[in-house]
Amino acid sequence: MFLQRTISRLIVFVFAFLTIGHAMAAGETEQATSPYRSEYNPWFKLGIFKRGFKNETLKLHLDSLESKPRRSWTRQDSLKFAVVSMKTGNSELATYYFDHLTINFEQEEEIWWNRLVLHFIQREYNSCVSMIRKQEPGLVEFTKFWFFKKICDAKLRSLRDEKWYKTESVLSWEVDSSLMLLDKDSPEFYEKVILPLENLNFVLEKIIRFIHDEDEVLARTCYEMGLILDAYISPTQAYIAMCLGRNYDKWDKEILQGMKLAKAHIVEKNYRIPIFRKNFPRIEYWRFDYEMLKEKIIYERSDTAVKTAPVLRKKVDEPKFAINSQFVILAGLIVIFVSILLFLKTGKKNV
Repeated sequence: MFLQRTISRLIVFVFAFLTIGHAMAAGETEQATSPYRSEYNPWFKLGIFKRGFKNETLKLHLDSLESKPRRSWTRQDSLKFAVVSMKTGNSELATYYFDHLTINFEQEEEIWWNRLVLHFIQREYNSCVSMIRKQEPGLVEFTKFWFFKKICDAKLRSLRDEKWYKTESVLSWEVDSSLMLLDKDSPEFYEKVILPLENLNFVLEKIIRFIHDEDEVLARTCYEMGLILDAYISPTQAYIAMCLGRNYDKWDKEILQGMKLAKAHIVEKNYRIPIFRKNFPRIEYWRFDYEMLKEKIIYERSDTAVKTAPVLRKKVDEPKFAINSQFVILAGLIVIFVSILLFLKTGKKNV
């Protein structure tokens, strides 16, 4: 009888202990809940500014091209090879192929942008401007071509004067207070604010993919974009743009001040501070050597020996019935429970 009472009290104590522990954990969770929340912003968000390209994807493209004789290459093969060479960092080889091919913007827009960016990373800014003017003689303000040309113009100014940014801007995009009064869901707001931001984001994604070192013009462009975002859209997105600018120029005090100001606006409104690396992942460097890849493909193509997989050891048949560890635990618990019941019944009979 005494043993039965002891076991009953032990069970009640364990149940009470678990209940109190759960209540305390719930209370701590409520206290630990952050007062900050994500900012509501359905209008515009910066994209992911990737740098470099997936090595395996480029390697597969090169393998597929080198497996065919050069004489049998089509025009599309040559264009593809030029783009892949550019992405692997072989700018000279990419330039050679691009210079011998005519690109139709209407049918090959993506390749046209790659050719434009190749001029940019080779610091041929006048060639960029000429290419843009040839494609669109009458530039419309805040289009993709307009933003790219603005960045090229700033690059040319920076070559003449290192301190150009102290008196001039890159985009010449001023904040218009009248636009702040517009409904953010209105067509006018989309046309005058959202669409230009989307165009600028497109241009920056194209350039940043290939620019890994410090770049004052790129830094100032991101900074000026951050000012527009802070005024019209979101301090969270402004903060990301400012961080992007600071990544390309850590010595610009104005960019640092703008980043701190955007962060203060975020904290003031109880928004969560965004994680910058989500929008700006690490660089994916090209790890392969093109000449070695080419020799490997040529060797494999000329090798006529039949390849067979070696048998290292005899395959062991796996048992058809495997015991799951969860079933073992469950069976053990059932055995313990039944044992307790039998023990209690035996105690009653003895009493």
